[in-house]
Amino acid sequence: MAETSPDWPTLDVQRVKCEREAQMTEWLNNIWPENQVEEYMKETSIQRAQWTRQNGTRLRST
Repeated sequence: MAETSPDWPTLDVQRVKCEREAQMTEWLNNIWPENQVEEYMKETSIQRAQWTRQNGTRLRST
């Protein structure tokens, strides 16, 4: 019988990931040290590519 992992670690990881995403979005909107922005973009390139594949390239209207 296959062993399954409990749901709570996945949910906790997702919560932390969402909080980190919100923090970094706020940071990018308010702070512009070029080297830090560049490092963040490198760190998040895979997640951003996955998001683009899932959601397309549509822009949000503000």
